Amino acid sequence: MNANTKLFPLLFSLLIFPSLVSGQEVKYSIIADSFAPLAGNSSSQNYAQFSATEPLAGLSVKNLPDFKNFQGLIGQLPPLDQDGDGISDVNEMALGTDKTKADTDGDGLTDGEEKSIGTNPMLADTDGDGYTDYDEVNAETNATNFSSNPNQPPYDLVLSHSTIPENQPISSLVGNFSASDPDVDQVLTFSLLSMAGDSNNSYFDLETNGTLKTNFIFDYENSENQFSILVQVTDEFNSSISKKFTISITDLNDTEISHPIVDNPQTEETDENQSASPSSQKYFVITGSPSIENSSVTLAGQISGNYTSVIETGFLISNDILFKEYDKLIFSSQLSHDGNYSIHTDNFTLNKTYYVRAFANEGNFSSVGKIERVFIDGHYDVPFNANIIESSWYKSDWFGIFKRANENWVFHTDLNWLYVESSSASGTWFWCEKIGWGWTRNDLWPYIWTNAPQGWVYFFGNQDGTLTFWDYTNSEYLKL
Repeated sequence: MNANTKLFPLLFSLLIFPSLVSGQEVKYSIIADSFAPLAGNSSSQNYAQFSATEPLAGLSVKNLPDFKNFQGLIGQLPPLDQDGDGISDVNEMALGTDKTKADTDGDGLTDGEEKSIGTNPMLADTDGDGYTDYDEVNAETNATNFSSNPNQPPYDLVLSHSTIPENQPISSLVGNFSASDPDVDQVLTFSLLSMAGDSNNSYFDLETNGTLKTNFIFDYENSENQFSILVQVTDEFNSSISKKFTISITDLNDTEISHPIVDNPQTEETDENQSASPSSQKYFVITGSPSIENSSVTLAGQISGNYTSVIETGFLISNDILFKEYDKLIFSSQLSHDGNYSIHTDNFTLNKTYYVRAFANEGNFSSVGKIERVFIDGHYDVPFNANIIESSWYKSDWFGIFKRANENWVFHTDLNWLYVESSSASGTWFWCEKIGWGWTRNDLWPYIWTNAPQGWVYFFGNQDGTLTFWDYTNSEYLKL
């Protein structure tokens, strides 16, 4: 530690003890184990009258810390990770990420998780495919590959009406195509595909919004009465499905089938050559927020949709956010009427992050919910006789206010970052960047014993980021 000055400025007027009031004379006595080499009268009111004997008059060797238990602590500090994202502050500075934010890019993955799976913690969408890295992790796609994304193709391609009376003018409405898409807010585009061996597309016009109109005047008696067309629906990411439909021409004299166009969807069988669509997906799964009480966790899930064929439900649990390896918890009771289910478990290790997904399957189809994290704090031996005042923040009546970080790191509102090695009624060892290892306790504070160099300092406080101490070894003020 370096002395800022040996002068005693009048800037501060802090009294050292409540008993040292203005004008009050204090008598000091010499005892065998006294730290102070001098004794006498004093009437200190400010720094200018502050002497080395004054604050230490009541301290003796019995006030020294337990040096035996301190041996071996130096040089073994775990790195500070103030945002708890799994990357030390030093490494975050090298990466360029924000050491005060667990999720620098705001994509839903912590910086540590992104580092572990190879995505860029500075970019919410590493591969630029329009999906966040978190969305891709949930969809089990490659967040570093543009061509691999969570987009799902449309499904349930249907036609509202598939017959038209003969002799209708060109541009007469046949019906409207529609489809569903699992992805939210997708714009779907409809088109006609040519099929080998026919030219039926020329008889119809299909608008991109799905409106099917005639491009020919049909005569029931003098032309074909059924026309097959192949229709494709495509989403914004160029995923598509196609389906074959048959358009029938009706005779105006046949009153049974001559009727106005109504919304009566036609669902033809899917063409054998088209890619599989999720139209068979009758349900999807939601992972609820885990509920934690002490060391017990209640996992919650819900199946939405038609789940009458579901044969198994439960939760997948992994230490890896990509679920390369996982355990399975099976829900063995009956589902509630609204598809909710939950499992209570005590099998989580303290101070360890787990990833959980609800799942359901019916044999040939399965669905998983989004990923939820589970982290259970282990017992925290709160230092400095402090009590919690809000999430991660504690207040000590004598030491002040501090916030808990990772490992034994705390952020003190005056001393800044401290590593607290041990805390008990006999005192607390802590490491501070400004003074190194220090020790204090309730009845001694704001006196601090420093380990290197060994000696006592008195902490006056933090003013605009500068810490001020009185160094008894060198009889000088320290401004650090």
